[in-house]
Amino acid sequence: MDRPIVVSGATGLQGGAVARRLLAEGRSVRILTRHPNSERARALSAQGAAAIQADLQDLASLREACRGACGVFSIQDFWEHGYEREIRQGLNLIEAARDEKVGHFVYASVGGVGRTRDLGITHFDTKAVIEAELKRSGLQWTIYRPVTFLENFTMEGPLQRMFKTGAVSFPFPGDRPFQLLAVDDEAALVAAAFQGPATFAGLELEIASDQRRLDELAAAIATASGMNLTFQEVSIEAFSAFVARTTDAGFTARTKIGPSLVPQLAWNRASPTGGWNADLARVRLLHPKLRTVEQWARSIDWAALAARHSLVLEKERSA
Repeated sequence: MDRPIVVSGATGLQGGAVARRLLAEGRSVRILTRHPNSERARALSAQGAAAIQADLQDLASLREACRGACGVFSIQDFWEHGYEREIRQGLNLIEAARDEKVGHFVYASVGGVGRTRDLGITHFDTKAVIEAELKRSGLQWTIYRPVTFLENFTMEGPLQRMFKTGAVSFPFPGDRPFQLLAVDDEAALVAAAFQGPATFAGLELEIASDQRRLDELAAAIATASGMNLTFQEVSIEAFSAFVARTTDAGFTARTKIGPSLVPQLAWNRASPTGGWNADLARVRLLHPKLRTVEQWARSIDWAALAARHSLVLEKERSA
């Protein structure tokens, strides 16, 4: 229990949530970062994490970071690095963990990874390659496959559109079931795997917090925020045009929006339940406190987000 857990992607959404959860449970945490003096890295250091300067492209730095560790949480950023580099980074971390005899390796993959082959969903295909290598590695492992994150709706772009239009918008019908995941629920499941690695060894699990219609999500946000909100379905044609504009402007790394999202959303839309296939009853056995959409919405400080939106508007007016 005293040996550290190495967390990659700790300055991002999933890795950051995992690092905070482990620290809250009193675990020793090493966060991997190319920029240990960044604001997010410093914030985690202030909570007790050891910020290790390491690069997922540099195997030697990863071996050093994994030395003496009891576990590794692995996630890579396809949108920043692309197909080849994401795979290389994932395989490097597996190799470093194996070389340093790390006890348990938890990998954040993606829901649907075994059901979308040859559909052109490149950011799923990378994770299939990394999963296969992890299974061959000889490491003790757990693979989680998250569905769409609820936090996607509080990212800067969607949030600003919501405040401006009075609508929660998404390229999926509002009247059909869709699985959603709170990032803190994923973090709790990761922490549970490190708490009881023998129980979680060899587990491959698609994970979600709730299955709801997206018009219900909009209603939950409206109730929690006090705003008058509706749900607005975005057509796949409009979404494709938006992705093209974002890509052409060079904003993919920042927004996590790129061309392979178009076939993903086409796949999501082709299924009555959005393509995702998490067994919520099974997930709840591992984490009984899964959040409902309403609980997640109540956990967000919408007033603070609205104030930030006002600042953005002021900057736009003065520009």
